[in-house]
Amino acid sequence: LQSMDGKQGLIKRLEERLKVDPDSAQGHYLLAKLLASEGQWQVAVVHFRVAKSIERDNVNYQVNFAHALWQQNDNQFNDEIRQTFQDLLHQNPEQVDALNMLAMDAYQQKQYKKAITYWRKLLRLASPNSQEAQIIEEAIQKAQNDMNS
Repeated sequence: LQSMDGKQGLIKRLEERLKVDPDSAQGHYLLAKLLASEGQWQVAVVHFRVAKSIERDNVNYQVNFAHALWQQNDNQFNDEIRQTFQDLLHQNPEQVDALNMLAMDAYQQKQYKKAITYWRKLLRLASPNSQEAQIIEEAIQKAQNDMNS
């Protein structure tokens, strides 16, 4: 990075490279990751969208696109974000990022049963007795308590 004038130099080089090869999904993805790391969510979303449209089956591109949309939307869900995570889950019912984000969305909407369903699927994927499993169990318990109050 230092030899390229830091992140900004690397961003400029990737932008120039994409002018020559605009169909490089990896180029758009890498540029989007750099832009996201700089908090430039609006432009990052554009490049994640291009990357995922070029390589439609690339889960990393889809997950990062959805996360960038969520960040750009001030960590709030909207129909496009929900649909992107639901599409990921349709492709792979055990897609951890999608399960986690959809559980969080359902919980925020006070759809506790739905959130619990997502978290139970996540719990089956977690290592038994892990910190991750414990956190998921606590989330399930909290949702159950909220549902009953």
